Amino acid sequence: MRRKIEGQNQWIKLTLNLYGLTARTVLLKDDHDSFVLSIDRKSRIVMKDAAVILEKANKIRKTVPGATITLETTAPVCSKSTKFLSDNGLEVKCNQSSQIKMNSSRLLR
Repeated sequence: MRRKIEGQNQWIKLTLNLYGLTARTVLLKDDHDSFVLSIDRKSRIVMKDAAVILEKANKIRKTVPGATITLETTAPVCSKSTKFLSDNGLEVKCNQSSQIKMNSSRLLR
């Protein structure tokens, strides 16, 4: 379990069979219908990855209508993917250290 940042609710790691997701997916849920897809990796999330993430979110929404889904990641997310996911109802939260690395690499070019 893991604490939610903005509140005192507990996040619970879920079994994925109910939602039709693969075993490599990390899905967390609080007491309400709020879900977090957690991705812990170093490589950038690009449009191809965003399409797969959206498929996973749609599977969750099919099982739990009205669920709010957030993508939480340590990887940098390309701006096109962020816009695509937010347009389709997913909030994207990046770890600050990944954003700092991404911005500093742009300055070096």
